[in-house]
Amino acid sequence: CSVSRSQPASMDTPEEKDWPREIEKNWWKLDLAPEEVTNIKDVVMSAIKQDGMALKYASQQLCADWYVVAEAVCRDGEALKYVSEELRDDGKLVRWAMGMSSAKIVPVQEISGDGAAPGEEQEGYDIEAMTGSDYTEYNELATAEGRPRQPNALRHAGEEARGNDIELMLDAVKFSWFCAEYVLPPLAESNNFWRKVIQQEVVTGWQAYGNYAPMSIREDKNLMNQALQANPMALRYAGPALRKNRAFVLEAVKRDWRSLRAAIEEFRSDREFLEVAGNQDLNALDFASGELGKLAIQAIRLQIPYKAIGKKEWKGLGGADEEEEKKKKEEQLKEEWKGIVLNLTEGNGRALSLAKPAGIDYKLAEAAVKQNGRALIYAEPKDRTERNLVNQSVMSNIGTCSGLKWIHTVKLPGQVPDDEEEEILKPPKPKNKSRKSKAKAKSSTAQ
Repeated sequence: CSVSRSQPASMDTPEEKDWPREIEKNWWKLDLAPEEVTNIKDVVMSAIKQDGMALKYASQQLCADWYVVAEAVCRDGEALKYVSEELRDDGKLVRWAMGMSSAKIVPVQEISGDGAAPGEEQEGYDIEAMTGSDYTEYNELATAEGRPRQPNALRHAGEEARGNDIELMLDAVKFSWFCAEYVLPPLAESNNFWRKVIQQEVVTGWQAYGNYAPMSIREDKNLMNQALQANPMALRYAGPALRKNRAFVLEAVKRDWRSLRAAIEEFRSDREFLEVAGNQDLNALDFASGELGKLAIQAIRLQIPYKAIGKKEWKGLGGADEEEEKKKKEEQLKEEWKGIVLNLTEGNGRALSLAKPAGIDYKLAEAAVKQNGRALIYAEPKDRTERNLVNQSVMSNIGTCSGLKWIHTVKLPGQVPDDEEEEILKPPKPKNKSRKSKAKAKSSTAQ
């Protein structure tokens, strides 16, 4: 703990200085004091109360003194770096260095067996105070307002604490999830430890697991499923084998379509995955990949027309055959895309609009309207007034159709109705005239 120091040029020799008084005014002068002064507890404590990093210049004996160390790390967590190896494994000192309280609040019902009434605030007891140990002063000092949080101080903790003290490491990860970086084996290789990490903090636990758990742990289906329940994007942190597991990823997408975004490219260009995700939200198709993805993106972002990039090049004598083969593949791709859209219209009629890049022909519109009458809105304008499609839309929406023939109230010029198809309503009969008007008409005829 003690470091070498150079003596400044001064009129007084180190032996002649009043070091306790000098250090009481300026803690950094502890670095200049003789070695015997750095071993005086009261002098070192006066320096530490000014700045916790003064522990750097204390003697090795005082760096192993629990109370001196506690005073230092409560003020500055980086002072843990200069603590003796033995004390670096002390859970309380490590917590204080990070800016945490070491007090363990145990719920009342765990001690008395009585539960709090609904709506009442949960009370608890400080287990340290119950056992006669009072660290209130240190807890308040470590968590005082203005004292910064120092989760990175955990890197100075001993290997025994970071590898075996499960309570300390769980508290640390809950305090700041990226503290999981400092977890060492055997805890780092424990499924039980990472399960508790995910469960204790829903918002950030999955991030700690995904970013810092070993690869073998991230291949565990049960743990990854818990992480996916917290956030569907956790799939991006799954082990390589698990990310390529079709059944596992498909099940994740079925639970929440947003997992498709974290799936590998192979699955994002798979028809089954796109249909499963699209049935939950059509915006899921925005994350499609491959050739189908190009059509999907063009359909979702209609304002950005898709165009092939690159200059046309002469492909030799076989260019015509290649062009024909390319067109054939494009047609097959369009038909496959129409099939995906058709399956999506069953749950959302708006899905029919996504077929525009491949073309919304009458046949596709008819099949879509049979599944979902609202799809008629997104058919081509010329097909929206087609009688069969309209009838089919009505039947799909309300489950039945009146069966009555269509009746035009106005006869179009040159139109002759068929007896079997349509009827033209006869003009309505004029209303009965009043008696006065009839009498007036008679008188005029008599004259």
